Amino acid sequence: MSATAFLLDFNALLSSLRLYPAEHPLNLKLLDRLWQQLHRQTNEQGPLRLALHDGALLIDDELFSDHPAAKALVNLLQTNHIDGFEIRASLTPDQLCHFITLFTSNQLQGDQFDQQLAAAAIHAIHSLELTGASEDGHNAPRTTYQKALSCVSHLGEQILQGGVPRSGPLRQAVDSMAQELIRAPYAFFALTLIKDFDDYTYSHSVNVAVVAMTIGQACGLSADRLQQLGVGCLMHDLGKLKIDSRILRKPGPLSIEEYAQMQRHPLLGADIAQAMDDIDPAVLAIIQGHHLHYDRNGYPKVALAADHAPLVDICTVADVYDALTTLRAYRRPSSPRQALQLLQQLAGSQLHPQYVAALVQTLGDFPVGTLVRLVNNEIGLIIDQDRLDNQRALVRILRNDEGQLLTTSYDRQIDSSEDLAGEVDPLRLGIRPADWL
Repeated sequence: MSATAFLLDFNALLSSLRLYPAEHPLNLKLLDRLWQQLHRQTNEQGPLRLALHDGALLIDDELFSDHPAAKALVNLLQTNHIDGFEIRASLTPDQLCHFITLFTSNQLQGDQFDQQLAAAAIHAIHSLELTGASEDGHNAPRTTYQKALSCVSHLGEQILQGGVPRSGPLRQAVDSMAQELIRAPYAFFALTLIKDFDDYTYSHSVNVAVVAMTIGQACGLSADRLQQLGVGCLMHDLGKLKIDSRILRKPGPLSIEEYAQMQRHPLLGADIAQAMDDIDPAVLAIIQGHHLHYDRNGYPKVALAADHAPLVDICTVADVYDALTTLRAYRRPSSPRQALQLLQQLAGSQLHPQYVAALVQTLGDFPVGTLVRLVNNEIGLIIDQDRLDNQRALVRILRNDEGQLLTTSYDRQIDSSEDLAGEVDPLRLGIRPADWL
């Protein structure tokens, strides 16, 4: 399907929905044709991206500046403050119909786009923030994160359909992540607070890669080793795609039999990776050994080559950090600060002490993603830090000194952790930190 064909069919359906109800035979015919084309393209080429670019419409890499069919879409995007969105292969016809109905009736808004789609059980469409984003733009970290997430999601969808994915897109995603960690390390790290519960395996994998590469850069890994680490972390949990989804989604502790099944995922993931092109042995080691633990008392009982062990141990630290900061049915999430304290307790047994120390030193006393109370009684979220002095931070103020939630947040620079009275529990105040990044 060409970008032009998608545009024409999408616009035809939008126009028809303005004239006839969704269940009208013409709309059903147009919907089926559009979905068939989308399904074919997203399975063969990955997610389809539609976004604003300097007031014009960008579909994948094709720009429509004066096309008549693009004007209605541009108007809808601008009216609802939506920078863009991507459509993934898992989209169903019913979800597509529901999405277009919401989209045309202005029920999707830019700052609430993903939450509104999640509430409508539409999990295969996600927002993009590309307007005005450049290498120096404030949206660059989120754009890089979303591209990595799309890459891993597409990889997983190919595996579930019995395909053998290519490794090249993963390496490209890791290269972009490495550049972002150099350009805006703390702002990029803060995005690990994003937890996509419908695609948890994928968002968890990207988060682990971000945390692990942060540790790797702090330890002075070479560019080649950093790429091996990033690719291995993006792929470390893909073996879970071969585990019964009822076990993966069970809202509580696993039985002995279920846990035995879960313990197979590192070797299942290595089998998937071995079938792919140009997979480095270090990547295989990370996939196989990320649950082996620093003391090697974990699972599965595989031997690690000495030169690959550091990358495996870094991935393990990152894996535990992201798991601790994730909400579970049987456990509330730890804050970033609490998670670092728990990592230190596990250092020397489950976790490598050198890599735990590197992460703690990098993030400082009040890591990005921590909800804090300032000495003047305002409450805010730490969203960025000074790379030369992590005691200096940018705080997004959410509540005033009287405890009232602000209608419009604003950012304040603090010069020292002495400006902070302490950490605040976001659950107690009903605040989701990820919503304020």
